[in-house]
Amino acid sequence: MTVGARTFIGTVLASIALAATPAAAETATTSDWKYSVMPYFYATSMTGTTQAGPNVVPFSVRFGDLIQKLSWGAMGNFNAQNNEWAVNVDLMYAKLGDTGPKGEFDVHLAQGIYAGVVAKRIQQYAEIYVGARFVAMDLTADSNAGPAIHVSTGLDWVDPIIGFRVNAPISDKVRFNFMADVGGFGIGADYDIQVWPSLQIKLGQGKWRADLGWRINYLKYSNDKGPAYVAYQNTLYGPTLGATYTF
Repeated sequence: MTVGARTFIGTVLASIALAATPAAAETATTSDWKYSVMPYFYATSMTGTTQAGPNVVPFSVRFGDLIQKLSWGAMGNFNAQNNEWAVNVDLMYAKLGDTGPKGEFDVHLAQGIYAGVVAKRIQQYAEIYVGARFVAMDLTADSNAGPAIHVSTGLDWVDPIIGFRVNAPISDKVRFNFMADVGGFGIGADYDIQVWPSLQIKLGQGKWRADLGWRINYLKYSNDKGPAYVAYQNTLYGPTLGATYTF
């Protein structure tokens, strides 16, 4: 880890510790936990490159094409919260394939992104959080033009992440939620970035709500250079739609 990364993480952890002291007095009698479960759909487009040794294969899949190439996918989010602390778990898995222009190459990707964080409230509507994101994938690429090239590799790593979340009311029925975090720091990936704004719309008087958002995930990973050099860069982006039950 670089000196800058250690300093950044240390600053965030120190902020959590300092923020905890006044908050404890304010929320000592309001420690009830609330829980929410949200299965959601991420209408993902993706673009990036994969590299094994000297062989670089680009890929780009728009959502309209991805939905046709998608073999299987699942996404879900769990949140537990009181007036001071929160725990959030997000799970996302997709398996798909893509063919390059004029069938020059084929790329198949199975990718899981699983995150867990602990958040500390620092203002009425704002939290900072720390946690980890586990990334696992299987990459297969075949060149159909020129010399035959076959690349097949599996990658997995764990990224420390730090970020903040804002959840503020717009009206009695609508809240604005914003999550953003950064991670990797060369411990796992070089860069692991997420930005996810959304609107939370209460449905009726019950415990259900609709979540409408737009999400971006950026990953850049590489191992040590050499004959076994592997690099992966991918940007996922698109709208999200979820149905949340709170209890």
